[in-house]
Amino acid sequence: FNGGAPLSILEYAKIAQNNGHEVKAVGEYATSQVKYERLGIPTYNVPYFSPKRVFKNVIGLWTYSRIVNKEQPDIIHATSYGIVPSKFMSKLYGIPIMYSIAGGKTTGSIFDDEKLIVYSEENKFDLIKHGYDRDLIEVIPNRLSIEESSNPEEIYCRSKSDEINLLLISRLDKGVIESVYYVIDVVSMLSDKNQNISLSILGSGDYLESIRKIANDLNKTKQRKVIDVLGYQDDVDRYISQAHVVFGKGRSIVESILSNRISLVISESRAMLKCSVSTVDNLYRYNFSGRNMQCTTSIEELSEIINDIANNRVDLCELEEVRQFVDQRYNIKHVEHRINKTYEDRLAEQRTKCNRNSIVGALYFLLRVYFLAIYDLLRSISM
Repeated sequence: FNGGAPLSILEYAKIAQNNGHEVKAVGEYATSQVKYERLGIPTYNVPYFSPKRVFKNVIGLWTYSRIVNKEQPDIIHATSYGIVPSKFMSKLYGIPIMYSIAGGKTTGSIFDDEKLIVYSEENKFDLIKHGYDRDLIEVIPNRLSIEESSNPEEIYCRSKSDEINLLLISRLDKGVIESVYYVIDVVSMLSDKNQNISLSILGSGDYLESIRKIANDLNKTKQRKVIDVLGYQDDVDRYISQAHVVFGKGRSIVESILSNRISLVISESRAMLKCSVSTVDNLYRYNFSGRNMQCTTSIEELSEIINDIANNRVDLCELEEVRQFVDQRYNIKHVEHRINKTYEDRLAEQRTKCNRNSIVGALYFLLRVYFLAIYDLLRSISM
């Protein structure tokens, strides 16, 4: 229940509920389980599977098995963290399984010619590159419920004395922290020239206290609150609605675009790119991840963007054009019929293929997972 995957799969759960199906959710508790419970979806706290966590894996598989025996599901829908335990249960109990995942070598190597749903063309190419059959991969990027977009005139038609609110949405963990440091550095440089800007940071993780210290030190140096570190917040939409510029990647930047906000994708290579009519297609191809950006927005260009906001020169028509592009590709209402059909097809196809109580098949699969993990570890050591 951490990151973007459980929020994406929640949209599938809503569709299943709307079509009269019961839904239960299983995962290691973090933050998102609350959103499931608000919809009346019972949740179970089960440790996520990782080859490095042997003892927790035993507990997790045992707990998951008891849940499956109790609930008797007709189908399991798994995200990346749930691939191994869900496939184990599928083999053990003969339950059809459906996967919504990102691409990757390890992921591709543990499937047996099964159909997958991926979130972007980049995910699909990643799997094909590692030998997976392209005909078994279905791309469905749509994974957001979208109500009404915020009226951009309410935030961009302003007086020059108003503060300009910048917002960064990111996990504060290893692997994504360089982009956070980069945004802090950029805002620090711009704050001398643009005295009326401030940055709020939403997100939590191992680096939360470190980021708070950096922000406090910077605020003391600048003698005003330039950066406010808010940690994890459940109502991200509220903060987006108050922001003039949003920094982020993936789901967070998609939500910003859909709220008609000036949005900049940030990368771990310390670069940023404004989402515009000319850049949005390429950014979409890589799931707004910040990878393979064909061009970047300089600090000077960002300063000009801030000046345009201060002087009421924001192109609201372009914001709406970018929003419509993203709405067509991420609003889940456009593919609800397709998702329903996928569930029905998966049930029909896999019920005939599954063998009940195949403990040998389940254990063999688990041995394959560990063999591949050891093989990859040995390769990395030898290299």
